[in-house]
Amino acid sequence: MERTRFCALLCVLLVLSLLLGACSQLQTPTPEAPAAPISLWLLRDHPLAASIESLTETYNASEPYAVVVLRFFDDEAAMAQAMDSARPDLLLCGAEQAIAMHEQGRLRSLSAGAEPLPASTARFRALGDCVDLSFFPLCADVQLLAVNAAVPARTDAAILSNMERLCLAAAEQGKADSAPFFSADSFAALFAACLAQTGDDFAARREEDIRREAYRRLYNLLADAAFTGGLLWECGDLPAAVSDGRVGCAVCFSSSLVCTDDASVYCYPLPLMPGGEKLCLAEIYGFAVTSPFERSLPGAARFLRWLCAPETSAGLLLDEGYLPAADGPWPERAGSFAGAMRAVADGYGFVVPAADSGYRLHGKEFERSFRDALALLA
Repeated sequence: MERTRFCALLCVLLVLSLLLGACSQLQTPTPEAPAAPISLWLLRDHPLAASIESLTETYNASEPYAVVVLRFFDDEAAMAQAMDSARPDLLLCGAEQAIAMHEQGRLRSLSAGAEPLPASTARFRALGDCVDLSFFPLCADVQLLAVNAAVPARTDAAILSNMERLCLAAAEQGKADSAPFFSADSFAALFAACLAQTGDDFAARREEDIRREAYRRLYNLLADAAFTGGLLWECGDLPAAVSDGRVGCAVCFSSSLVCTDDASVYCYPLPLMPGGEKLCLAEIYGFAVTSPFERSLPGAARFLRWLCAPETSAGLLLDEGYLPAADGPWPERAGSFAGAMRAVADGYGFVVPAADSGYRLHGKEFERSFRDALALLA
């Protein structure tokens, strides 16, 4: 009788052991048993949306272990509403949004237990450190000076590298033949970068900015160029205006200058205010780690390691006008776009506008009032 009971107990223990083993196998995925998908949220109209979708398809085709599933949103309000009740493993966003989320305690660090991720270059490393390895920059949209090919033949190179001399040259040309020489795709962004070079801030509020000497000096330089007709104060397609000679040169974001194989356009780094630090305004895009589950972190790290590698991202991003976070390979091109981007990468620091800065809150308002003022002068 006791032997029968012992055998029954042994059978029960054996069954329990098998069940626990099965559960353990379900909880610890193997290559033969794919892990749960990695969720990635992004806005449908994000500048990188199409590229990320294409890269994700490539990754999923070669990585069946933990595929990445994209969820698109039509606007930020819809995404914010969805995040009230759920969080993705990864979120494609700007640096300023990632910093704000980190301050709110809504990001996760990949520093513990993950294989090393590709190290960002020095220009991005400080940003990555400040959010504790929970935001991984992919690229930056940076400011460049686009110049019509005919201009360097009659313009000293020192003029193209100095913002004050550039504005004065525009005023002189305006006085001579009323032809516009200089413009910018965003005067708010131009002010933000130039003031940062001098150690000042751009509030985009007249009552605050007008008290600053650096602001008044830059405003008066541009106003003088506009008054003489040397500054083009509004244009729908500024790179095209530079290309066809309607304006000699213009400060534009690099993503709008992807037509850089055009021999009629040269590209240079952003001109500097005299005595200023080498800084330019940059829109930095990357991936915030927002996963609510510890088990998702290895799969997210694996995807980021592949996506952020230079051989995956560098060429594609340069083709679209963005400065990659990872160095090289730098393609040989006709024109000067790659050279200008490399000069910015090697020598410039980035100004990243904060989510609560005056530039973000009042940039559009400033842009309208500034253009209206220039229109009255011109």
